[in-house]
Amino acid sequence: MAQRAEPLRVPDPVISKARKSAFTRVLRSLFAIALVTIVIAGSAVVFAYMQFTAEGPLAVNTVYQVNQGPRRSIGAQLQDAGIVSSAGIFTAAAHVNGVFGGRLQPGEYEFPANASIDKVLSIIASGRVKTYKVTIPEGWTTQMAVARVTENEVLTGDVTAVPVEGAILPET
Repeated sequence: MAQRAEPLRVPDPVISKARKSAFTRVLRSLFAIALVTIVIAGSAVVFAYMQFTAEGPLAVNTVYQVNQGPRRSIGAQLQDAGIVSSAGIFTAAAHVNGVFGGRLQPGEYEFPANASIDKVLSIIASGRVKTYKVTIPEGWTTQMAVARVTENEVLTGDVTAVPVEGAILPET
């Protein structure tokens, strides 16, 4: 017996299937790009956080003068002085900290050995500058007090105006 030939079936709209396929490919490509971007950004954030909290390069406690200026230049100065390991991470963290209200305060700071970028940033943002104490004993004249201040090795600058007698009280 002869077999009956089935009629040839043509897919409904050939064009719509091609469009559906192209749309699916574009969607898959966008998903792959988004996934790669998320992985790279996540890795960068993890790396930056590890650098932010890691021990710093400073071997011993150091006193350093932080001058007023943009965060980028402060970060570069701290990196050049060997206080932080990355000026870029310090600048980014200072920017984030500045957005939330913490500002970098100029002054002379003492940074502990191995201080992380996080610790250095919190010290500068707190404004806890290094203080030096000079004791003026009771009974000293103003001239004697001024002489004690000018003889101090740590303090620099000139005394431009000597206070009147009795203006300086005995204190540290």
